[in-house]
Amino acid sequence: MNTTKKNLALAGILVLLLVGAGYRFHVMRSRGVGPAAAATGTCPHTLSTAECPFCTPALLETKGFCGGHGVPEAICTRCHKDVIPAFKAINDWCAEHNLPESQCVTCNPEVAGRHKPPAPGGSGHGQGEGAFCGEHGVAEAICFICSPALVEQRGMCTEHGVPEALCTRCNAALIPAFKKTFDWCAEHEVPESQCVICNPRLAAPPPASAPMSPEARRHSSPVVGCRKHAQKIQLASADVVRQTGIVTTPVVRAPFRDLTTVNVEIVYAADRRAEVSSRVPGTVVEVNAKLGDWVEEGAVLASIESPELGAAKSELTTAVSMLELWERNHARELGLVERGLGTQRAVIDADTRRTEVKADLARAEQRLRSIGLTADQAAKVREGGANARDSTLAIRAPFAGVVVRRDAVRGQVVETRQPLLTIVDTDTMWALLDVPEAAIARIAPDQPVVFAVHALRGESFSGHITWISSEVDRRTRTLKARAELKNGDGRLRANLFGTAQVTLSDRGDALLVPREAVQWEGCCNVVFLPEGDTAFLPRKVQLGGATDTHVEVLAGLSDGEAVVSVGAFLLKTEILKGSIGAGCCEGE
Repeated sequence: MNTTKKNLALAGILVLLLVGAGYRFHVMRSRGVGPAAAATGTCPHTLSTAECPFCTPALLETKGFCGGHGVPEAICTRCHKDVIPAFKAINDWCAEHNLPESQCVTCNPEVAGRHKPPAPGGSGHGQGEGAFCGEHGVAEAICFICSPALVEQRGMCTEHGVPEALCTRCNAALIPAFKKTFDWCAEHEVPESQCVICNPRLAAPPPASAPMSPEARRHSSPVVGCRKHAQKIQLASADVVRQTGIVTTPVVRAPFRDLTTVNVEIVYAADRRAEVSSRVPGTVVEVNAKLGDWVEEGAVLASIESPELGAAKSELTTAVSMLELWERNHARELGLVERGLGTQRAVIDADTRRTEVKADLARAEQRLRSIGLTADQAAKVREGGANARDSTLAIRAPFAGVVVRRDAVRGQVVETRQPLLTIVDTDTMWALLDVPEAAIARIAPDQPVVFAVHALRGESFSGHITWISSEVDRRTRTLKARAELKNGDGRLRANLFGTAQVTLSDRGDALLVPREAVQWEGCCNVVFLPEGDTAFLPRKVQLGGATDTHVEVLAGLSDGEAVVSVGAFLLKTEILKGSIGAGCCEGE
């Protein structure tokens, strides 16, 4: 790089950093921009003066910081290609790496770290002068939830194809807000509402004929390109307003619980269900448990006559006898050596054989344990007696529960792993929820669930979500989730069907409007605000949950505002027609 080019690059950096009024005038003069040029909006850098970071250095603060590329948003050429000619106009461009020389750390390592993002809640780069939105974890100046107008004001991020105000790859400071609203794909590090890998349908807008469910419409984000909200609906007179029956209602703040209703099936808890079988082949000689019996842990459910068990016991008793024999032989050989009548080799041979028999004994004991005998039972076999000759195996309950299935009958020949009885602890049952796609992003562990079964009218059972599946069913397009329900009285039965209400959120202070006030105009949810006696303005809103009578408004409205609660549909027809005037809303 020649000296002239490097000096020009450094001069470009200084231009960006001089934000004072005196410096500003000097920079504009040095670039050939005088007061007349500023007044008329012309710019020698191929941009309008209002959009040029050289002519209007205050943009460095107002546009914020590009967290994706580590420079102020106003001079990020990777996010805003239209700024490139301005850098080229001042000869600040690295053609080799396709970015400004003043930002190219490859050619100029000394510029690394020149631009630093502001601290959370601090001032600078659009983060807000100390103002911080604690509810959503971001600076108030960039909180798109509290200020949905930012989505339209900041336009589209051409690099990532999402609104600039929602682009977490350009501005990582937005991430806490998405996580606070449970809209975050941890696998791909983008908001769930922008993840085209998990949601391929987001890659392209749905066709105009594709229907949307009411749930999907309600949770749809405002579309950036939609301009219907900019229209004003002007009726002919106040008499026309009265004749059409338009009524306005103030928005209210009240406690609100966001619920969703899903289908549920009751099943046994898999971790409290056991299929009991014999570990050796044999013949069933006795069945002690009947279908429906409650059995305690360790209770004998059935008895199996097994030749394999008898052979295993014989191996153990034989190993015990052989060990006693070689213990005596070893002691005898040691005595002979002490009296000078034996050899050391004979002692070693006796000791080796004694060790081999000990291994045989251990294997025989382990085989009995694997068949199902306890340590005490194996010890009694080792001691001998009647128990050592008995080839009957007791099948015991692994835990306390109800016998829900009995396949064993007396005289039946059974093989290993063939279920004889099924035991279930019914004190806890599982409710398997079918969560529709529209509610997947808002389902989370520990959310309360109230279950009502069709067969038990008037009764309800409560629990919490303990597990959420990682895949959507290909056929039903629903997501499985599980809640655990207490069933001490045994009223819940497996394979019952019902519905469950899942509490998605429980706010003590929510902004609510009547359901009739919200209208879907084709791409956005809107409400209508009165302006004077005869005019009405559409307003895009971001919605939360809904009841039979009210809808929660997350963004777009404020306390003290009023909306049209009766007649909103008629006003919607006006903006859909594109007419601004009396039109079809006019009375006779």
